[in-house]
This record gives sequence, structure tokens and C-alpha cells, in this order.
Amino acid sequence: MKNEPAGSTWKKWDLHVHTPSSIVHNYPGTNEEAWDAFLLDLEALPAEFKVIGINDYIFIDGYERVRKAKLEQGRLKNIDLVLPVIELRLDKFAGVVKKDKDGTYSQSGWNRINLHVVFDALDPEVIRQQFLGSLAPSYQLISDSTNWNGKWKGVITRDSLAELGQMIIDSAPAEKKADYAPPLQEGFNNLCVSLEKVVEALDRHYLAGKYLIAIGKTEWDNLKWDDQSIAEKRNIINQADLVFTAAANPAAYDAARKKLSGSSVKATLLDCSDAHALSSSADKDRVGNCFTWIKADPTFDGLVQAITEFEDRVFIGDTPPKRLLVEANRTKYVSKIRVNRKPGSSLADTWFDIDMPLSHDLVAIIGNKGSGKSAMADIAALAGDTKNFKSFSFLNDKRFRNPRNKLAPHFVGALGWHDGTESERHLDQDPPDTSVERVKYLPQSYLETLCNELGDGGSATFDTELRKIIYTHVPEEARLGYNSMDELLNFKVAEIDSAREQVLKEISKARRPPRFE
Repeated sequence: MKNEPAGSTWKKWDLHVHTPSSIVHNYPGTNEEAWDAFLLDLEALPAEFKVIGINDYIFIDGYERVRKAKLEQGRLKNIDLVLPVIELRLDKFAGVVKKDKDGTYSQSGWNRINLHVVFDALDPEVIRQQFLGSLAPSYQLISDSTNWNGKWKGVITRDSLAELGQMIIDSAPAEKKADYAPPLQEGFNNLCVSLEKVVEALDRHYLAGKYLIAIGKTEWDNLKWDDQSIAEKRNIINQADLVFTAAANPAAYDAARKKLSGSSVKATLLDCSDAHALSSSADKDRVGNCFTWIKADPTFDGLVQAITEFEDRVFIGDTPPKRLLVEANRTKYVSKIRVNRKPGSSLADTWFDIDMPLSHDLVAIIGNKGSGKSAMADIAALAGDTKNFKSFSFLNDKRFRNPRNKLAPHFVGALGWHDGTESERHLDQDPPDTSVERVKYLPQSYLETLCNELGDGGSATFDTELRKIIYTHVPEEARLGYNSMDELLNFKVAEIDSAREQVLKEISKARRPPRFE
């Protein structure tokens, strides 16, 4: 769990991964063999996978083991954050609707709606004691039972669930007992809780701000939109922060999200693998089969921020467009800035010792006056061979290049680019006249000079500079062969004027009174 020094970047997040500790899973071999294969599979995930949510239904054992492997055993170095997720079944039933051969629809069964609680990276004991310990469903398995022999009410543990399962089996008719699953699985299959009970259990200061609620879309979708369930259907999903799906492909995800938006309900939909098998499996629900990218720090707070800015920070698909753009233009995007003393420098003061990664998106330098903002901007522009070097406010003869203190000759600055190269410049030297400008720089003093000229008829100068800068951001294909913003605007305006004249002519014709011969 860490903040990125370069700021928020696009990473893959899969918040629904089952481990071999799940009651239901398809990991092969003995328990230890399955765990060895599972951890190796996570460590072999593509580099873009950085956040994993461990979801073993109502138990926290799997998360505890993965957490221990990462924090104590040095495993999973490729994963920045592991989050615990508890999956519960609500006491709301949704009918499974299927299309029959004759084209009609019928209800073929019942599913309970899945609810997921995504916690911050809390200690497992906190979740056990403060959340799971507060959930105590109750069941009366024998009609008119007057003692605990026919009733079950307890804190959710493996032992108590196995006891519930055994009681269910024991209460079944003799001829049906063989059809039941083992006690633990049977207890789990029958356990359900109310949404109100879950919300009540989460209402503790230990958990405040440390959880998000997600609803499983598939089961929720099966709830009918009728007079009896419409309010409940909306209430369940709109109380959640997220909706989970395990889409077969991005197109299926897009269709699912459009359906939610069209129903005017919560549409913060994340794709998850719902992995129950290794990545080598042919099963859809396998490790790594997830299309969710989130632009955020790999922290729980980063996830919360992404939800509030969903459209800008969540992408479902193979690769976010910005990553594709950077990859296609690796020589045009800066990846870091470096400033350090030259080898053999005798300067006693440190001044600069920087090797800082930079985002390929917006980078803002903030700080008090005199904290080095102008210095960093000037050095970045120098290393990018700016043509505005004469307007530097830090790298000039009155400050860092002052010949009396002779500081600048001791340092070099460099920009690293996404193609792996660096452009380096000595801080006491201006860019060569023959260099190609790779950084467009507008120093504060340069803007002040232009603005001061406004009072002397210099507005044209400022406007010209502004248009030049804007034009550099116009895609090549949109320039239509023109060499400046003015030429392009003149062409566009002429097109609009011509179209306008044509419309006026058509209106004039339509308004003429009919002529009768």
C-alpha cells in the first residue's frame, strides 16, 4: 500500500478474487499445492495489475494468508495493495428468468442477491471482531421448536456454519439426505442476512470510512421490475457504492452499464474476474481475467476518489486511450526529471539532488515562495531545449548563474522520456541554436513582459503567442494542411459563412409567395 511519487497512474484493479480458502473454488491439488500455485499465479500477473481484492465469501482466512505472504514473507512484490472483501447473500430472492423455445419468458429458479463489503487493508482480526462478530442470523429448522435443538443462531464461523449445515441435513426427510452437500457447504448455501443488518454491523467507529459496499449485478438484475419489488430493487442498488460484474468482454460490460444507466440506478460498475481458477484455466472466472483500469494511487482512498470521479478515473477495456497515446508517442512524453552535481564537483552545498518521476498527465509544482518552483520549471525547460531561455527567472545572471557565486557550472539537469532516453543540459549553458525544441515554456517573466506591452498596443503580440501555443495542440489531421491558427480559422469561418449564405437562400425561396399564371 503506497502513494505513487509520480501521482495517479492507470493500473489494473481486480476486486473479486477467490483463494483456495473459499468454500467453492477450482484450484487443483491438495490445499498446500493449490495455495502454492495460486500465489505463483498472482506473482505472474501482467505488470499492470497492482490491486487485488481477496474475496472468500464470508471468511477472511484467505486474505489473512495472502496478507502474511506479502507483508511477512516478501511475496507478491508486483502487487501494491491487497484488500479484504466479504461476500454475503442477502435475504432477497431474485427469480432467474429464461427465454423459452416459444419465445415467452418464464421464471426457472431463485437466486439470492450477492452483497460485497470491500474493506480497507485492515487487520483480519478487526474485521472478524468488529464486523463478522456482529452478524448473527437465526433460523428455526423444526416447526414449533421450543428449545435450541431445532434453532440456530450464532456468530459466523466455519464451525458454526458446519453446525447449521448439519442441522439442515438432520431436519430433512430421510430419502432426501443423500442429496445434500457436506455440512459446511450446506450451511453456507443457506446462510443469508438482511441489508439492514449489514449496515448496522458496519456502523462502528472502528470501520468508519474503511469500507465500501458493492452489489452483484447479475443477481440484482434478476429482481423483477414489478409493483411489489420495484422500490426494493432500487433501494438495494442505490444504497451501494459499487456494482460488481464479471463480464465476458468489454462489449458485454458496456451493455450492462448502459442498462443500469437506462434504469436510472447506480451505474458505478466495475468488472472483476470472480476468479475461482488459475489463469491457465479455460474457465471465464480465472485469475487475471479482468478489464478494470483505475487511475488512482493504489490505496483504499484512491479507490474512493475514483468512485467519485468515475467517468475520468475508471476505464473498462484492454488499454486506456491515454496509455495508448503515450506508447505511440514515447519521445514526446516526459517520465522524470533529474538534477544533480557534476562528477568531481567541489561545491560544499547540496542545492540539488533530484531524481523524480513525473506523470504523463497534469503535473503541478506547488510550494511557498522561494521553495524552488521556478528553479524546477526553468531546469525542465532547459533540458527540453526551450526557445524562451532568455526569460528564465532562476537560471539567469542575477540568480543561479550569477558569475560571482559560480553555482550553475556545478550542476546538470535532465529530462527522461518514455522511450528510455534522456536529454541532459549543463545548468550554466543555454540550448544550442541548432537544437529542436521539445518543451514549450512560458516563464512568468515572459508573460509579464507580454502583459506589460498591452498598454502600448502590444495586445497583438500576446494574441499571436497564444494562438501559436494553441495551434501546437491541434492534431495534424485537423490542420487540413494550413500552417497557422489564423489560416485554419479563416478557412473554417469561410466554410461556415458559405453554409450560412446557402441556408439563407433556401429560407428566402421558401418564404416567396406562390406565383399563379
